Amino acid sequence: MAEVPLKPTLVAAAGFDATADALNLRDAMKGLGTDEDRIIDVLTHRSSLQRAEIAAKYKVAYEKDLEEAFASELHGDFERVCKYMVRPITTLLAEELHRAMHRPGTKEGVLVEILCSRSNKEIRLIAAEYHKLFNKSLESDIASDTSRDFEDLMLALVNAERDELHVKPPKPDPAHPAAVKPVPQPSAERAQNQAEQLYKAGEGRLGTSEKSFNMILATQSYEQLRLTFEAYEKISKKTFEQAIRSETHGDYQDALLAIVAVAQNRPAFFAGRLKKAMKGPGTNDKDLIRLLISRAEIDLGNIKDEYLKMFGTPLEKDVADDTSGDYRKLLLKLVGTTE
Repeated sequence: MAEVPLKPTLVAAAGFDATADALNLRDAMKGLGTDEDRIIDVLTHRSSLQRAEIAAKYKVAYEKDLEEAFASELHGDFERVCKYMVRPITTLLAEELHRAMHRPGTKEGVLVEILCSRSNKEIRLIAAEYHKLFNKSLESDIASDTSRDFEDLMLALVNAERDELHVKPPKPDPAHPAAVKPVPQPSAERAQNQAEQLYKAGEGRLGTSEKSFNMILATQSYEQLRLTFEAYEKISKKTFEQAIRSETHGDYQDALLAIVAVAQNRPAFFAGRLKKAMKGPGTNDKDLIRLLISRAEIDLGNIKDEYLKMFGTPLEKDVADDTSGDYRKLLLKLVGTTE
């Protein structure tokens, strides 16, 4: 499968001046009335790192957190999205994981979305930030708030041991030459062996060996998994997704399906998550905000393309239909369009 170039909808501003932007935001919220358009213009034309620098300059210059300023001058979903946008993405995702596990009832879908779709580096950074923010390990909270097969899979993903072909390997240490693990290239022979293991662990036996599923799906490169899924279909005469649906259930099934979806088409996976956030009566604004902010600098343009293919409606139209006011304006600029 040929690699599709990533298409972000938000890029870092050239000629960036964090002090000037901090002053601009202060002026937008100073005195009677708030200039929401100025706030939107700054936040949607600066990268996450630039926005964090603006927040730091704001606190030094005006002795007040920028998030506190937003809280005093803005309201509703517009306030929430502005506050989220001045947090580092890693912080936002760590907080979302914590919130998913520390409110009444665990929001397993948030764990699935974040942990099943991120690179090893991203997961390690999120786990480190989680510990820094909450003085607890991400692993311990997952173990406390989840159970059985779902817990085992989430913990395997947090280990961040997936083979990654496109990550530059670290330089070998002459003193410990065996310490650098070579990343195996995709192999049709290994795909055949893994497909047979998966078949024997599920359809080919009474009951399901979830450990075999977890071992393969949490550690193999996505390129290798695609070959394995193709080999599985030849053995089983059904897709691996169909096997998952017949052999597993609940949150564990959702997580396995998410990994398969990410392996096959990551932007399509996120397009499906966005559709779910806006489907039916009411909008899941927290999911919508998290998805748009976290993907805008990576592949939101690709996600838009897949969304149109999958649902026949432009993402920006559904966002516009499901939101309103300044909140809508900001999200549409994140998506890469205007009203």
